[in-house]
Amino acid sequence: MAHWHGDAPLRLPALSAGVAPTASTPPGGCATPDQAEAVRGLVGLKRRRPLVITADRGRGKTAALGIACARLLEAGEREILVTAPRLESLAALFERLAVLRPEGAWQPPCFVDAGGGRVVFVAPDALTARVECGEAGGAGTRLLVDEAAAIPAALLGQWLAAFPRIAFATTVHGYEGSGRGFALRFRDRLARQAPDWRELHLDTPVRWAPGDPLERLVARLLLLDAEPPPAADAAEPLACRQWRGAELVREEATLQALFGLLVQAHYRTTPGDLCRLLDAPDLSLTTLSAAGQVQGVMACSDEGASTAGWRIRWPAVSAACRGTCWRSRWRPMPAAAMR
Repeated sequence: MAHWHGDAPLRLPALSAGVAPTASTPPGGCATPDQAEAVRGLVGLKRRRPLVITADRGRGKTAALGIACARLLEAGEREILVTAPRLESLAALFERLAVLRPEGAWQPPCFVDAGGGRVVFVAPDALTARVECGEAGGAGTRLLVDEAAAIPAALLGQWLAAFPRIAFATTVHGYEGSGRGFALRFRDRLARQAPDWRELHLDTPVRWAPGDPLERLVARLLLLDAEPPPAADAAEPLACRQWRGAELVREEATLQALFGLLVQAHYRTTPGDLCRLLDAPDLSLTTLSAAGQVQGVMACSDEGASTAGWRIRWPAVSAACRGTCWRSRWRPMPAAAMR
């Protein structure tokens, strides 16, 4: 451990020789027993028995998808479709494929195995279009969905009906999506459409030692576990308030709540977004609260000289609306209340 004071040069302690490093990934490609169990479940997917894999950050969830794809290709699978909000989300999947099937090649947007099998990335909107016109899904097809919490539940339900073998993986805490939102929006639909669905949770960390206090510290500092607050009763009166970053630093519960809403609304949030939220002098946040709980949040940026005062960054607002930040409780506000 090193202690670094900002006004002094960084001095690192000497490290002992320690033990010889071991291979980063053990034989078979799985780093933990949890990951190995997930891979077995993915390879052995049964018809109309969807698998849901949940994990916190750093548990090897996406890599497990890649290991499973490699084993399926080795067994002779001809095509596996994979989807996620962005191709970059699946980097670990294709990295594991390249390591475990080195004779294959990445030919965007798919990995082509030497035996002719393919793992194909299809963006969510394109996948939906293909399903609707009958070009995807049907008997014998297989789909793996990563970061499912960041994809609208309606699309997940459509894919659930179209693909007889399907798996959903999602981060339950972290900037990739909201675990609580996923539970609210999709698990009821799973129970109706596929009552025999199964769930696996990856608990053992790959990036950290089990119980590492540094992981908990990083999660707290970066609000990785921020979740939207529960929805208040529709009859509760709404209170409107404008915030500055300096105020939110002293109101940690409010900061957690509104950041949880923003994370749910905006896929691929970064620590830089949190930094700007707290430090940017031109940024203001307006919240609607009911029964002491934040129910909606709007980010506004001062665009400079303008008689209209604050101008709304419409992309941020539309993203918030798509993410159900208003909890389907929208009611017109008097103009005086919003000034």
